[in-house]
Amino acid sequence: MRLLWLSLAVILLNGVGVLLFMLDLRLPFAMLAAVVGVLVAVKNPLAGVALVLAGRLTSTGANAWVRIGSINLDLFEPALLLALGALLVHTMSTRDLHLPDVPWRLPVLIFLAYQVVSLTWTTNFTEAIQEVMATLILLTTTFVILAFVRSWQQLRGILLVWIGVSFMIGFLAALGMGAPSETSQFEMAQGNRSGGFGQHPNWFAMNLMYSVTVAFALGFIEKSKNRRWGFYAVGIAIFLFQMASGSRGGTGAIAIGAIVAGLFHPGLRSTMVKWGGIGLALVSLVILSDTGAFTTAFSRIWVDSGTMLGASVRESNWVVCWEMLTDTMGRGIGGGGYEDLLANYNTWLYNSIYRYPHGIFWGMMAHYGVVGMTLWAWFLAIIVRMTVQAVNWTKGHELQAVILAMFGAMVGYFAWSFFEFMYDDKPFWEFLGLYTVLWGLAKKIGTTAKESETDVPLETKAVS
Repeated sequence: MRLLWLSLAVILLNGVGVLLFMLDLRLPFAMLAAVVGVLVAVKNPLAGVALVLAGRLTSTGANAWVRIGSINLDLFEPALLLALGALLVHTMSTRDLHLPDVPWRLPVLIFLAYQVVSLTWTTNFTEAIQEVMATLILLTTTFVILAFVRSWQQLRGILLVWIGVSFMIGFLAALGMGAPSETSQFEMAQGNRSGGFGQHPNWFAMNLMYSVTVAFALGFIEKSKNRRWGFYAVGIAIFLFQMASGSRGGTGAIAIGAIVAGLFHPGLRSTMVKWGGIGLALVSLVILSDTGAFTTAFSRIWVDSGTMLGASVRESNWVVCWEMLTDTMGRGIGGGGYEDLLANYNTWLYNSIYRYPHGIFWGMMAHYGVVGMTLWAWFLAIIVRMTVQAVNWTKGHELQAVILAMFGAMVGYFAWSFFEFMYDDKPFWEFLGLYTVLWGLAKKIGTTAKESETDVPLETKAVS
């Protein structure tokens, strides 16, 4: 019977290959590569997850090989399809589909439902559909991560991939490699800002910021002195790479994340103060040595920091978001349509390149109104509760440092997200997926400790 199914599959693939060959000579080879990739990913599912994360961190409009409307297709999309194919084959062959607890799933699913409902009143149906698809993609990506990453060894390996790809992006950007997009060219011209891999400087810094505190936490729990110092050196390097973007938000987000992590973990605080001081000394050395582009970008972070709000750009968009909320009686304009409606609120913004809300909170306000803002607040509250639980479950355990480091990175991102980004921007949701895996591991540690305590005889517990 198995031979019969295999024969039918081969015949089907050949038939599909012939049809694809008639459309484009390259398509059959792409299909063959995809099949081989799925087989490899089935054998080693973590390779598929690693490829998805690498694709997410490096994906950018400048590297896209296909564009459908405003949607860019690059390494991430085929990597995600590859991982989904591996998950499907793995589930069918093993009958084992891992479905861990996901505390934040409910508000996100309700948000998705509200997005669908808002299609009935949106002014730009195409953009609204794309936002619904974006939510489905981020849910799919986190599901793949949660399905395949189950142990600390696996999670640590994926975090190493994340840090390694971040370092590579920053290093290549420092060498001037990566095709810049039109927007990033405009921003980079204003102070020699780096936008590696064609990313806008702020998005480039955002991609790198998650890795810094995590690198320090992994170094902190590392037993080998050489590897520990290696983690610290990579953390400092990524910090300097993102500073080359000239992003005040990126540097501030990393500082906030380090403060949050160190506030609740004295050992991690001592480590970050010591090695962070080395990083700041290197920044000072670069500025004092006047090395050109890097000096200009680094100096931008400290000089005129009061312009962070950008009255002519950010505050103007925020006013528009508020007016859209009130004009729709708290309902929001629905998915998409912001640029189209902007002409009715601010002509200068409409004719500029800054036609977006400049912040997740403000985007929720404009597009999804009171419901969107409430769901976002609920979502954030759940992440805080997860962290409190995980910290309590891992008292005295080395994983507590990683928990606080990852939570600190997210807090830094949330603070920054009041000034930049949309809810579906990469790579936050992938990072949240990994953090949810860590929360699940912490829960197991807490449950095991509680069971061990329960198993101890009553008189022994009284003595202890």
